[in-house]
Amino acid sequence: MKANELKMLLKKAISGKNRLRVITILSIVAILLIFISEMLPKNPGPSGTTVTDDIGRSSPNLCQDYAEKMSEKLETAISDIKGVGEAEVILTLDCSEEYIFAEDKADEHSASGDDTAENSHSKPVMSERNGVKEPILRRITAPKYRGALVICDGAADINIRERVIKAVSAALDLPTSKICVEYRK
Repeated sequence: MKANELKMLLKKAISGKNRLRVITILSIVAILLIFISEMLPKNPGPSGTTVTDDIGRSSPNLCQDYAEKMSEKLETAISDIKGVGEAEVILTLDCSEEYIFAEDKADEHSASGDDTAENSHSKPVMSERNGVKEPILRRITAPKYRGALVICDGAADINIRERVIKAVSAALDLPTSKICVEYRK
């Protein structure tokens, strides 16, 4: 089909009494596309671990990635302790990272007679990038550790078990009561 024939066909389809029918069909199709797009998952990553934060930026699932990376580091470190052998580390975290934004704080002081009032207001500091305003992120606090389980070959020896507990406590800033060290079967 040539461009002129397609042009004539489109003019014929939207002329006269067919115009309302075409507009109705296009409107229904548009609504269906919007509905379908809302049902699709938002920002899936290669392994499905990508989420979008409150201001629309895409970032890895901090809690899960953080726990996995720290578990791997601890497994390597603990395995290097004399007498421990092979180690496996399982961490539990309070899975909520906190976004802390830069704020512009203003204090107001008012006095009327004997009474004085102090009010403080803060608003996020915004930056504009590509025509989009967004708050400036000051820092992200990492999730907090709730406990650790270490399974290792040398844990049958009480001295090795105690050294592993001290190492995990120092690495994660966890109280020793939240660390369990067990030996393999």
